[in-house]
Amino acid sequence: MQTYRDNSIQIINNNSQQEKKDEKGIVVDEGGEDYIKKIPTILLLNIINHVDDNVDLVCLLFSCKRLFNFTSAVNSNITFKKDEIVDFECIYYSQKCYHLKSFKKMFTNTFSDTMIITDNFKTPDMIEENIKNVVLLDLYQEELLEESIEPSTLSIPRSTTLLELQRPIYDPLPTDYFPPLLQHLTITYGEKNVADRAWLPDSLKSLTMVVLDRGFTSPKALPVGLESLEYRDHHRDTNISLLPRWLGLDRLGSLKSLTSDRAHDEKGVAYSTLPQSLTNLGLYLDTSPLSTYFEPLSKLVHLDISFCGRNGNQPTDQHSLLYFDSLVSLETLQLGLIGPIHASQIRLAPRLLKFKQTNYDQRIGNLTNQFFPPTLTCLSINLDTDDFTMLSLSSCLPQLTWLSIKCLSSNVPVEFIPPSIKTLEIYNHVDVTQLYKLHNSIEKLVLWNLKHQIDMDTPITLPDGLQKFTWVHYDKFSSSSSNKRLEVIYPPTLKYIDYSQFRIPYQNIIPTSVNEFKYTTKPKTTTTINNNNNNNNTTQIEIHSIGDDGFVFPSTLTKLTATIRCNDILMFGLDQVINQTNVDQLLILGPGFTFKVHIRRLDPENRNVLIIGKSLYGGIIHQHIDQQLTSDGEQQYRPIYILIQHMQPPILSYDIPNTLN
Repeated sequence: MQTYRDNSIQIINNNSQQEKKDEKGIVVDEGGEDYIKKIPTILLLNIINHVDDNVDLVCLLFSCKRLFNFTSAVNSNITFKKDEIVDFECIYYSQKCYHLKSFKKMFTNTFSDTMIITDNFKTPDMIEENIKNVVLLDLYQEELLEESIEPSTLSIPRSTTLLELQRPIYDPLPTDYFPPLLQHLTITYGEKNVADRAWLPDSLKSLTMVVLDRGFTSPKALPVGLESLEYRDHHRDTNISLLPRWLGLDRLGSLKSLTSDRAHDEKGVAYSTLPQSLTNLGLYLDTSPLSTYFEPLSKLVHLDISFCGRNGNQPTDQHSLLYFDSLVSLETLQLGLIGPIHASQIRLAPRLLKFKQTNYDQRIGNLTNQFFPPTLTCLSINLDTDDFTMLSLSSCLPQLTWLSIKCLSSNVPVEFIPPSIKTLEIYNHVDVTQLYKLHNSIEKLVLWNLKHQIDMDTPITLPDGLQKFTWVHYDKFSSSSSNKRLEVIYPPTLKYIDYSQFRIPYQNIIPTSVNEFKYTTKPKTTTTINNNNNNNNTTQIEIHSIGDDGFVFPSTLTKLTATIRCNDILMFGLDQVINQTNVDQLLILGPGFTFKVHIRRLDPENRNVLIIGKSLYGGIIHQHIDQQLTSDGEQQYRPIYILIQHMQPPILSYDIPNTLN
């Protein structure tokens, strides 16, 4: 994290404190026997290797300070745990604002195989042979330089196995541009002919192509060993389509996963020309295929098909036949429809586990119990009044545990919900005063954007046994009462509440059983400061605090998410979260930013507090007592603010700044 020069928060280097050491330099706890030093080093390292949370890892290393006295050979092997999905932009910011000085070596070790390139990047004199990941960021917030880096001019280390070119390519690439060992490539083509010259290496296993130009021509040849291919249209242009024969996909006998924003096969093709090796397929189709189209793809496990109109045409109609019954391995089917379709025009796979209808406006007409395979455990579907009469999910789907219903015009009867359901989502229409009648087997309930008027005078009672509750309502609120707050009666089993997208006024009560709460906060105060980066020279900043909305956070609450709808700049009071709650995971969401940290209070008085972000930025905050705020013998710490700007690293300060530079 960055700090202001004048009023910066003191970041403690955990090795800078005065400590008593023995003759070997090992820290000794004067308060008692040092049990940790009796543990063999190899056992400590094994324990560290099995800690999968970076915050817990740092706390463990605080207790094992002798690890800092290891030789450089040992230190070079201690690393943070990489996330499964790495946000390279956050890593770039972490390099700029990392403050855990004693763990700097660990941070370097963790990303020693990664090179992140921005416009101010300077090519090192010697490129290490262990570089595996190279990422060219497209950071719009970087200062505009006279010359920006063109992807075609980069010299990629030959040892690279992962390459992300987030910046569009407008110049042809050299024929030997790509490293010979490259396995994973993300590339953005900005001009139609830039892919003509560069051959993709045969070692490539996964390829993501983002296309900006409708006249794009494919690379000369896709490697036959390719296992994953993703084709994305940057502008969602209806004239850019993936043609299976055009890319020579039928030659890719090792391809397992294919995703495309838009695909177009010749009209009337009886059988798909896609590789028969596919197990995962996601396509937007602009024409309805013949009933035999999917038959060759017998190995498919996950299929996501959506239809998109082209030139005003509806790709699905009363003549469409969507037959998936030959796909004997299919477990998941997601289907997005445009235009009317009858249940007799669709045949589901016999062993299907999950069926999700992804469009919100069309229903499948004349549904019967026989339409669904009895193996289904997960169902998301659009229903209307007739369906609630004709269908009996309890009898035809005995294994169903997850149900999502989009009610097109009428309320879903609570008795329609099977007793086997554990997760229930309802869109648009339900009588909320009847929710208490739902089966006690339901553990998670989600309500989406209910269309009818809500009586603010009638409390809503949630079903017994419920553990997670989410209510999303972002349309204009309609109420029969004004200046009232909705009362919700919660069961004692409730652990999770999500009101982050709930725009109906509700009573600000959090049950003591809840350990995770998500909400939208509104500021009570704003301030105007000078801004040297703004042509108007001033900027309005919202000052947010957990006390603004009147909530009393119970001691059981450990996870808090605050969603903020504001402009590009805001400040949030971090000290109240530290000193007035037991929250140890804080997430602040807003337009263009995500601030997520773990909080660990290192002493009973909260004088020293460790905060670490998911992208490994962090430090120890040393709280200062404010004598002016201290009264009645109770000590109070100075306020601590997080300053968050759009697409910028967070900044901590004790004071609200007068000027932004």
